Amino acid sequence: MTKRAFILGVIFSIFVGVGEIIWVAWTSGSPMTNDHSAGASIFFLFILCLFVNPVLKKIRKNSALSSSELTLIFIMMLVACAIPSWGLVMNLIYLIAGVHYFATPENNWFEIIIPKIPKYLTPNDQQAIKFFYEGLPAGVSIPWNAWVQPLIAWTLFILVLSFMMISISVIFRKQWEENEALLYPLMILPSEMIKEGKGIISPFFKDRLMWLGFSISFILNSLIVLRFYFPLVPKIVLGKWIGFGPGGALGWLSIGLRFEILGIAFLLSSDISLSIWLFTLFYFVEEVIFNRIGLNIGSPDAYSLAVPIAYQMEGAFLVFILFSLWISRSHLKKVFNRIFKNDTSIDDSGEALTYKQAFIGLILGFLFTVLWAKMTGFNLLSSVYFSVVLILTFIGITKIVVQTGTAYCRPPINPGVFTLHSFGSSRLGSGSAVSCAFTFPYAGDIRTSVMTTSSNGLKIAKNFNLRGRFLFWAIFTGVLVSFISSVITVIVISYKIGGINCWGWQPVGMPPYTFNWAKEMILHYQNVDIRRIGFLLLGGFLMFLLYFLRIRFVNFPVHPIGMAFTYNVPTQWVWFSFFLGWLFKSMILKYGGVSVYRKLLPFFFGLIIGAFFSAGLWNIINFFTHQQGIHLTVT
Repeated sequence: MTKRAFILGVIFSIFVGVGEIIWVAWTSGSPMTNDHSAGASIFFLFILCLFVNPVLKKIRKNSALSSSELTLIFIMMLVACAIPSWGLVMNLIYLIAGVHYFATPENNWFEIIIPKIPKYLTPNDQQAIKFFYEGLPAGVSIPWNAWVQPLIAWTLFILVLSFMMISISVIFRKQWEENEALLYPLMILPSEMIKEGKGIISPFFKDRLMWLGFSISFILNSLIVLRFYFPLVPKIVLGKWIGFGPGGALGWLSIGLRFEILGIAFLLSSDISLSIWLFTLFYFVEEVIFNRIGLNIGSPDAYSLAVPIAYQMEGAFLVFILFSLWISRSHLKKVFNRIFKNDTSIDDSGEALTYKQAFIGLILGFLFTVLWAKMTGFNLLSSVYFSVVLILTFIGITKIVVQTGTAYCRPPINPGVFTLHSFGSSRLGSGSAVSCAFTFPYAGDIRTSVMTTSSNGLKIAKNFNLRGRFLFWAIFTGVLVSFISSVITVIVISYKIGGINCWGWQPVGMPPYTFNWAKEMILHYQNVDIRRIGFLLLGGFLMFLLYFLRIRFVNFPVHPIGMAFTYNVPTQWVWFSFFLGWLFKSMILKYGGVSVYRKLLPFFFGLIIGAFFSAGLWNIINFFTHQQGIHLTVT
């Protein structure tokens, strides 16, 4: 690792943290970090590879960034993308401030919610919170003192949680990458961009098909934005929702094209892409049938779907996790032998952490999560249960992302909510609902995580032979820098223009939704519901059956993985793009063969880059032209 690569990684991680908050909260531009595709990291890597590095080579050949340096910078940007918006910070800051700002005599939060919140979790200065949401009066400085205690507490927890996620990524890297040979689709494009050539510009950027794909997505996306500036520009519609039944009462289905998803889908194996769109339709048909017959098992859980489908999908998700752990048993046994018996049959010398260090990170993170859950309202048993479910959930989501490359993947049911329903909220008491509400910023309403980005980062590091402990410090620094920069930016912008004037779901949507849900859980205690368990078992059984068919019949065309996640918001938004990617790839392989498929890969790479570059470029232009509310449906 060179010093300049690390410094550039820090700088670009700050760009990611600050830029995303400005684009989402201030100008309502296109979000670039709110999902697993980490569009901001592709955007900045494109600039580095196409513009910065050729200039450096022109000045002096040896001054250009090497492929390993570009890889390190990209990895730091990649993990930085997990933090600013729907990964953590915007969720967190507006939730801990909003619980006080939106409390009124009418909603009874003062009596039901706020007395159960530990003082260190939130700012408690009412005037500071008022200014945060309504803007600072002239001549008044930001009251940072009000934020010191909660930020110290949350920063400590988030850093330990991130350390645990990185540690788990290290433990599973060899199993997923080498033993199972998973594709890591999201890392294919950046790997191609980083590859060095003999000329000033990498061969990747000389491919005409790549630029053709780039031009299509860039031009169409740009025309969508230009219509905001110039109404005479033709209106381009890339998607719509189709309602079934009167007013969509039976269900809504998204039909739309997202260029970056289409490009990613073309990279996947056909059984994976087939599974994603097929199970989306399967769950949609179920939803229509359930709505038609009036099947209702209570109101949907927070950040989840209607109960029958959510629990069916959760059952499939849990079987997917258990199956993943089962096929990893040989690897995990070697890892534990390495830790406790110093077994040399498995080598950890090139890993970002030794397996002993990673195990310590896992145990430390688990214990700290148990303590945190206990201190915020769960009892000891439910705290342990929640922490186990949390870890399994992140393992499952990460495995899905590195296997399918899907940009969108959330747990079917939040681990905290799953804990409440596993025990019955009536047994856990009122404090458990409040504790559960405070898990949503890092485990509920999230679309990305440090574990998924660090796992992808370790993969691309291996592609370019980056090995050693410095990888951990690079990843951890990317997380830390992005967290600090995005927290400061959220607070500064909110005090400058007022949080209620900020864009996005989090400032004024998330706090009322979250704590009204918690209030209902407190006022209407629930016992363990046998109907929920029934759909959970049904989903698990169907998933087990699919795995059996997959193992029994070698050519079984449908991969089970789609049953575990496809009908959750926002995954269901992009199923049609996966369908198109699957269709194009199937037709090309059938009539053109592998050689034609490989020749066309650059075209689909171009679609991805054009989508992300157009979004990032117009975010910057809109910021300097003071335009608000202009965003593309990328990422």
